Amino acid sequence: MRRKRIYFFVNDFGLTGSETLLSQFISDLSKDKRYQIFVVTTGKNSKSELELTNDIVFKSFNKDFSFVEKVLFKVGVNVFKYKLKKLFSGLSPDIAYLNTVNNAYLIPYISQFNLVNILHVHELLMGLNSLDKKSFSNMIHLTDELVTCSDLVTNLYEDIYTKKITQINSIPSFKNFDSNGPLENDYEADSQKYKIACAGTICYRKGFDRFLEIAERLDSEKFTMYWFGKFDESAYSEWVKLKLQLPKFQHVVIISLPSQIAYLHALSKCDLFLFTSREESMGMVLFDAMHANLPIISLEENGSKLILDKGKGQLIGTNDIVNIHNIVLDSIESKSEKTKNSVTENHYQVEFAKFAQLFEKY
Repeated sequence: MRRKRIYFFVNDFGLTGSETLLSQFISDLSKDKRYQIFVVTTGKNSKSELELTNDIVFKSFNKDFSFVEKVLFKVGVNVFKYKLKKLFSGLSPDIAYLNTVNNAYLIPYISQFNLVNILHVHELLMGLNSLDKKSFSNMIHLTDELVTCSDLVTNLYEDIYTKKITQINSIPSFKNFDSNGPLENDYEADSQKYKIACAGTICYRKGFDRFLEIAERLDSEKFTMYWFGKFDESAYSEWVKLKLQLPKFQHVVIISLPSQIAYLHALSKCDLFLFTSREESMGMVLFDAMHANLPIISLEENGSKLILDKGKGQLIGTNDIVNIHNIVLDSIESKSEKTKNSVTENHYQVEFAKFAQLFEKY
């Protein structure tokens, strides 16, 4: 019997946020010999730490047109369809799985092939700001199924999307992480200082400007502020780079780590997780902080409320930033087992079962 061909269209697969979860799902799905799996990234240098037990083919697909493709476009060729045909090497997928709305632009072209088209939506309304109205219409009308990452996202679409929605909560697995393992890099040089952490792409939605505002109020002699993540190509990132050259931000450190394991090791050596994001559909990094048993302070109140329930962590408003020095010290000094991660491997397995069922039913 022929193996079912599944193409996963992802972003750079830097293994942050939604792509951390998907990489874990793909690793587990690869154990099922009924499937032939292809992972398509936006760049040839995208990294992966997938635990492979079956052949997975990595390919890349870019929006940009080569010189030849520009010529073809001028003479009326459907270049995206042409590029997809080359990508599929003459063997169309049975299922195309697009991760995040960033890949929604591909929907009308992929829909021209005889396949099942699934879009995994991780974004709330702020995440739709960069999506044009045509891509949104295609997302609603040309997909066969939506996958949503939390109650918040499901609520956005359940009354306007007429086809199937499967909610797969963004709950990661920590089965391969040993918190006592060695650090790939030493971040304990300032061992006498409190280490405050946050994580994510450096952008407006993640609230790096809030992180800087808080850094100004925390004594550089007592605190080091670690942001685990990377810059994007936006003007916002360029603004941040200039800000970080100022002496008042000498205690703010940007760290891009080579793997999820290295990130979790570094995170476990910190004293507190300070979440400055403006909007989250789930806030997966909070699970990381809970697994590291860190006290958590969150300025974000949407996805955070799905995770920081029953007294785990502290939700504050922007008006509380003026008192952030005392709030941070109180949280560190009153560190409690309440922040310890209560998400077991069983929770992950429940969500993975929903993921696996998607490919069984088509």
